[in-house]
Amino acid sequence: MKRFRRFIVATALAVTLAGAETSRPVSLPPYAIAVVVDRPTKRIASSQGALNVAVRPGSTLKPFVIWALLDLHRMSATETWACPRELRIAGRNFTCSHPLLSAPLNAETALAYSCNNFVTHFAERLHDGELAVFLRAHGFSRASVAVGADRIRMQALGEADVRVTPVELARAYARLADAAPEAVKRGLQSAVTYGTAQLAGGVGLVGKTGTAEGMALFAGFTRDVAVVVAMPGASGGGDAAPWAKAVVAPGGVWVGREQRGTPPLRTYMTMDEYVAGALAGEGADLRSDEALKAMAIAIRTYAVQFRGRHRAEGFDLCDTTHCQRLRLDGVNDRLRRAVVDTEGQLLWHEGALAHVYYSQDCGGATEAAGDLWPDEAQSYLGSIKDTFCGRHGRGEWEFAVTGEELRSALVKAGLNPPARIDEVAITARTASGRAREIRLGGAGGDVRLAATTLRFAVGRGLGWDRMRSTLFEVRRSGDRFVLDGYGAGHGVGLCQKGADVMGQEGRSAREILAFYFPGTRVGASARDFAWKKLNGERVELWTTVPGRDQRLIPMADGALRSAEGITGMQAGVRPLVRVFPTVEAFRNATGEPGSVGGDERGRVIRLQPDPAAQTVLHEMLHFVLEAHTRPDVPAWFREGLVAWLAGDRVVPERMRALAAKHGKAEMLGWLKNGLPAGV
Repeated sequence: MKRFRRFIVATALAVTLAGAETSRPVSLPPYAIAVVVDRPTKRIASSQGALNVAVRPGSTLKPFVIWALLDLHRMSATETWACPRELRIAGRNFTCSHPLLSAPLNAETALAYSCNNFVTHFAERLHDGELAVFLRAHGFSRASVAVGADRIRMQALGEADVRVTPVELARAYARLADAAPEAVKRGLQSAVTYGTAQLAGGVGLVGKTGTAEGMALFAGFTRDVAVVVAMPGASGGGDAAPWAKAVVAPGGVWVGREQRGTPPLRTYMTMDEYVAGALAGEGADLRSDEALKAMAIAIRTYAVQFRGRHRAEGFDLCDTTHCQRLRLDGVNDRLRRAVVDTEGQLLWHEGALAHVYYSQDCGGATEAAGDLWPDEAQSYLGSIKDTFCGRHGRGEWEFAVTGEELRSALVKAGLNPPARIDEVAITARTASGRAREIRLGGAGGDVRLAATTLRFAVGRGLGWDRMRSTLFEVRRSGDRFVLDGYGAGHGVGLCQKGADVMGQEGRSAREILAFYFPGTRVGASARDFAWKKLNGERVELWTTVPGRDQRLIPMADGALRSAEGITGMQAGVRPLVRVFPTVEAFRNATGEPGSVGGDERGRVIRLQPDPAAQTVLHEMLHFVLEAHTRPDVPAWFREGLVAWLAGDRVVPERMRALAAKHGKAEMLGWLKNGLPAGV
C-alpha cells in the first residue's frame, strides 16, 4: 500500500519530462501539451507542445475560486452546502457527476469531488468583476470582467470569460502551492486521495482535474515543481491525470488491457504497484516467502528489461500472460511484503539486465531458452536438472485427443494439417527432453511443425489445461492419441514449483535465483551498493555511508519512542531503516520521484539521504500503527490519522473534523475494530 509521504526540498530540480538521467524517459503522446515549472523560481524546467495557446481552464480554476471566496471573506472553510446535483446555467447543463454523497460538502470535499453546484452557489456572492480582479492578481491575465449572476457562475467553472496558457496555469499553481489557504491545498490533496484525480496518486503529486472544449487537463504540484498536462480527451481524471503521474514518476509502467474493437485501456503504475499486481497474478500460490521474493525480483527484472514491448500499441506491457498477468484485486499484505523486502532489486549478468523467464512446473528439467527462442540463447538460460521440482512428483498429466479433434484445432489456428491425421510422432527433442518437432502423418502426406506450435493451437482450440507442456511421450489408444506429459509451461528459467521447495527447505531468494540463473547476481544496479548495518537501541539502520548516517540512529530511536508514546501502542518488531546514499540511488531502487523523502512498507522504512526528523516520525507512526490495524481500515483514514498525529503541515479537513469530534483514543480504537458506520 502506498503510504502518505513527507517531502524534502531538493536543492536541484528532480523531475523533468525527459526523466532524470538514470530514470526511464517519459514518452508523452505527440498531441499532449505538458509543462513543469520549478516552484521557487517559476522557471520552466521542461515542456512539450504548444505552451502559449490559451485554453479554457475548466475545473482547474475551481481552487482559485474557492481561494478568492475565502480571501474576500465571502465564505468560510467550514461552511457547507448540500449538492442538489442538477445544475443548468444559461441553458447549458452542468449537472454534477460525482457520487451521491450522504453529507453536505465543504471547501475541501467540494474540490475533491469537483462539485459544480458548490462552486457556483458560493460564487453568487461575488460582485461583478470581483473574480476577474483576483484571478489576474494570481496569474490569469486573460480573465475578463463577468457581469451578472450567470456569467459569474460560468467564469467560476472556468467555462467563460477566462483563458490561460499551460505555462500560466503551471505558474499559477506554483503560487497557489505557496500562498493558498490550507483548505484549498487539502482539497487538492483529497482530490488525489479519493476524488477525481486518483489516477495521479501515489507519487507525491496533488492537484485538480478539468475538462473544457474537448481538452482534458490536470494541474497540480509536488514539493518541488508544478505540473500541467493538457490533451484531447474525455476527462482530466481519466486522461490527463495518469500522464501527470508519469511526468512526476518516470520510472513506472504503462499497462494496457485489450478491449475487442476499441483502443486498449491504459493505466500508469509505479514499479512497486506493477510488481505487486504481477506477483498476485503469477505467484500468489507460492507457500514460501523466499520463493515469493525471488519471483518479485524476476517480475521486476522482466518489467524493466521488456518495458516498451507494446510501444506500437501505446503502452509498455499488457496485463495478460503474454507479458505478465496482473491481478490487482489479489494484492495482499504478504505480497506487498515480498515487494518491499526486495525493494528495487533486479537480476544482472555481466553488467546488463538479465533476460528473466519463469514457468509453473519444469517437470524435472528446465528448458534452454535457445532451444525455444533462438534469439534468447543466454549462458544463464541453459537446461538445468531440477531435483527440487521433482521432490513431490513430476507433475504428470495426460491428454487424449482424436485425430479429427486435433485437426480441427490446427485448422482454427490457421495451419494446414493432413486431411486425416493417422499418426502423431516426435521427430526431434531438445536437450531437456522436450519435444522440438512433431510429425503428423495421414491422408495427403506428412506435415511437420514445431511442438510449441502444436501446443498453442491445442490451447486456443481445445483449452489451455489440456496440453500443459512440450515435455511428453505419444502413444496410440484406440482412436485416440494419448500424450503422457510432465510439468506445466515452457520450462525456461525459474521453475515456480522447484523454487517453492527450495524456499521451504531454507534457501534464500538469492540462492533460488542463483540456481535457476547461474552466473547472475541480484542488485539494485549493475554495481550494487555495499550496505552496512548499524544497530541502534530500537532500530536496525542500513547505510552505504556509515559516517554520515550514524547521526540518524538516535533520531530513528527517538522517533520510534515518540510514535509509541503518541499512540500508546508498541512496535511489534524491530524496524529496518534503509538510507540511500543519493537521491538518484533512492529513485532508481524504489521507482519513486526525487521529490519523495521516504515511505514505510511493512518492516522497512526507506529514506533519501539526510531525512528531516518530521519525515522519520511520520514513517515511524505508520510503522507502529500498521501492526495494530485491521486490513479493511481504508487507506484515507490511515493516511489522515498519521498526518494528524504527526502534526504534519497538511492534514485532510475530514480528519481534522473527526479528531475534533471523537478525539485520539476513539480514532485509534477504530484502527483495531474498524470504522463505525457513517464515518
